[in-house]
Amino acid sequence: MPETPNVLVCPLDWGLGHATRCVPIIRHLISLKCRVLIAGSGRSLNFLRSEFAEASFIHLPSYRFFYSAKNRMARSMLLSTPMILWGIFCEHRRLKKIIRKHQVHAVISDNRFGLWNKSIPCVYMTH
Repeated sequence: MPETPNVLVCPLDWGLGHATRCVPIIRHLISLKCRVLIAGSGRSLNFLRSEFAEASFIHLPSYRFFYSAKNRMARSMLLSTPMILWGIFCEHRRLKKIIRKHQVHAVISDNRFGLWNKSIPCVYMTH
């Protein structure tokens, strides 16, 4: 890795839990003098933007998922599966472009299944 690596951090935008879990990691990366790029969307991206003005930001849409209002979670998840799979495929393709454009040296994703690449280290975080 170069002396100042570019690290991409990408939380999922299904609430703020994924973004808040990334805060200590981003702080540690900044303390190590890494250039931090944060990719995401919605409230989680806005929250991280307010916490880390020194970081660079990239809009990366989240998977579309709808919670059931009538307690039919299994049915809701089943109906959302094609959209989620398509979202994973699209974010994987988009990551290739982000890596080239921003010269990313490593990726840390929080529940983003499509954010992996064979050419650089990639870390997948989950609960």
